[in-house]
Amino acid sequence: MDRIQQSFSLENARVQMKYTPEMLEMIKEARRRKIENKTRERERERRGEVLTRTRKKMAKGLPAHVLSFRGQKGVDSDKAVKDPSLGGYTGMMKRKAGMKIGETHGGEDSIVPNQGVYEVRKQIRKRGRL
Repeated sequence: MDRIQQSFSLENARVQMKYTPEMLEMIKEARRRKIENKTRERERERRGEVLTRTRKKMAKGLPAHVLSFRGQKGVDSDKAVKDPSLGGYTGMMKRKAGMKIGETHGGEDSIVPNQGVYEVRKQIRKRGRL
């Protein structure tokens, strides 16, 4: 019983202990690095790289409460909006959804082949998620 009480008092002391200035600086630096890394990751994704985040976003479906009142057309448009491509049908659907997309190739939308995206789509289809 004495051992349990000792363990409890040590845990209580750890909980009430204040952060040291060095530890606070480490925490702030880690948060800054995380934001910088996420920003770089999104830039890479915008350039067309297929990342884990891209795959997860493409594979996600609509929530159940939205699916209940949206038809197949709504589901298809949602998949197009989540696609990383910016041209063609996908670009048109993104504009309809209110996303701001820059002009491509002299003002006309066109799909620029990105092998990585097509391979990911193929893999997701094989798993039955797209």
